[in-house]
Amino acid sequence: MNMKGTLLAASLLALTAIACPAVAESPDPYGICYHITFMDDGIQMRRDLRIQKQIGISMVRSDLNWPWIPKGKDGKYNYAKIDKCVRILKRNKMKLLPILNQAPPEAQPYHEHLDQWADFVRQTVERYRKDMPYWEVINEHNFTNLGHWGSRELPVHTKHYTQLLKKTYETIKEIDPNLQVLYGGTSHIPLEYIESTFRYGAGEYFDIMNVHPYAWADEPETLTERLRNLNTLMKKFGLENKPVWVTEIGWSTAPQKRPRIYRQILPIAFRKIGIDPKKVPIVFLDKVHSRIMDFKSSFPEFKEWISLPSDRLKNLDPRKYPVLLPVVEEYYDPYHAKELLRYVKRGGTIILPQGVPFNYPRKQLRNDLAEIPYPKLDLKKELGIAMEFPWTHRHPETKQIEIPGIPEKELHHFSNIRFLSGKEMKGEDCFLPLAYGVKGDFRKPFAGIYRYSNGRKGNVIVIAQRADVVHAETTEAMQAEILPRAHLLMFAEGVQKVFWYSFLSGDPESSNVESNFGIVSRERVPKPAYRAYGTLSKMFPKGSTKPVVRIRPDGVYTAKWQRPDGKQVLAVWLPDKTAKCRLPIGEKILETINHLGDPVSVNPADLTVSPGILYFVCEGGN
Repeated sequence: MNMKGTLLAASLLALTAIACPAVAESPDPYGICYHITFMDDGIQMRRDLRIQKQIGISMVRSDLNWPWIPKGKDGKYNYAKIDKCVRILKRNKMKLLPILNQAPPEAQPYHEHLDQWADFVRQTVERYRKDMPYWEVINEHNFTNLGHWGSRELPVHTKHYTQLLKKTYETIKEIDPNLQVLYGGTSHIPLEYIESTFRYGAGEYFDIMNVHPYAWADEPETLTERLRNLNTLMKKFGLENKPVWVTEIGWSTAPQKRPRIYRQILPIAFRKIGIDPKKVPIVFLDKVHSRIMDFKSSFPEFKEWISLPSDRLKNLDPRKYPVLLPVVEEYYDPYHAKELLRYVKRGGTIILPQGVPFNYPRKQLRNDLAEIPYPKLDLKKELGIAMEFPWTHRHPETKQIEIPGIPEKELHHFSNIRFLSGKEMKGEDCFLPLAYGVKGDFRKPFAGIYRYSNGRKGNVIVIAQRADVVHAETTEAMQAEILPRAHLLMFAEGVQKVFWYSFLSGDPESSNVESNFGIVSRERVPKPAYRAYGTLSKMFPKGSTKPVVRIRPDGVYTAKWQRPDGKQVLAVWLPDKTAKCRLPIGEKILETINHLGDPVSVNPADLTVSPGILYFVCEGGN
């Protein structure tokens, strides 16, 4: 769907014609992801909560992981650590959104141990029912490679999650029917997965819908279409009246660093399969050079780089084009999966340079928001690519790496939680490890070559590490611009509450994306996004009307709402550039501030608009 085209006619209306509905009671829209249940330092907890309260945050989201709560011989759980967190939260007049999460290996898959799970849920909810009114059921359960669900097959996976959700919902409601149950926040908005759970009846067993619509590879303006798709799906199943929360979303400010790992691993890989990159071209699909990674700059050795539309894959000759880069991330085009498999069978070499291979299919949509069906082909299964994760196989998180032939002093160390296995290879097919994650006696490969015979003559080079990649750098200044835009766009699509991921960053020098989502540094120094968050919460406080968002013909976005004090607020921005525009405002302007909260003097008749929001606070009445 072309959102801009859809809204163009509406955007021609004068801003003075935007009508705001009457102010109605609404939940506090602001939350933060903050691993308070991981912490032991009570003094630091209190300091952190005060920092959060200063910008209008009243609820934090953190894990209540089943294996982390010790159980005594009497069958009772020891909640001493959680009790401490709850006491500190109560003293600071803040709430916890707990995630009922994970299962110990002996209680997997879930559907075979529902009574054990229910016992954990019952004891936990009974203890905290007065302090925790909301309960989230499993974090990002749509990962089909998790061993929790007993199968990677979608219909089985979704059936088992629905069984767990039902058991959890019924257990919680028996304790207190007023407690609210959240559908587990899905990684992104996987419509096929969500619909499958709805078909199994999941809609009866949650009070609040919940997704994690991460878009850090894109601008926040892409959220609108994806949330509308979700709303359409919920309406299809009669769930349109259920609230929608977003319990994770954020943009990382990890510095852009060229990944040395490719220059260390790929030459070894090519030597093993007998390819000299300097003598052959590499083909990449025309959509590969996304904001995620500039692979060419990190490994430029190929004779030629050739961009190819996806519809040309069918006739791609591996003899002429022996190396293909079909993706640079965990997303792939499922509509051409058969062509990729055929290319490998004919002798081609595919490079999958980061993350879990072929993990998220990017689906095409018609203008009516219906999905275009595609052939169901599990490429990981067809290619025998097996993955292992610490949370499913009791593997430690490794920080030391080993690449045979590379001196220790030349290695670039990083944290790794994804490992490869050749256990699914068949016949004479084989897996050749290239690099290992090491911790003590533990040693597992995170990079390797899947080599094929038995009718498949090609290779697949996989590097499962995600953190150490060249990504589209989101600077701290850009993060501050994005945060309020993302919130307003989500609120405009009916999202009631948003939990920003996250409060705290790790190492500011690390290229690890995961370590740099926070709005404050590891030393608790506020990033610009912290100021932007505080400004947003003042401009759009609890009880404000739903923003009305429009796009003008010149691409300028406007959002308008009414605050509980009766004042109108108009937010104005351009997503990706700075330009001059004329902004007709009928109401009397009381103040104008930028996205960081600084007062500014501007002339609406000759206005400079940029990705940083300008807020116009006006007299109410319309």
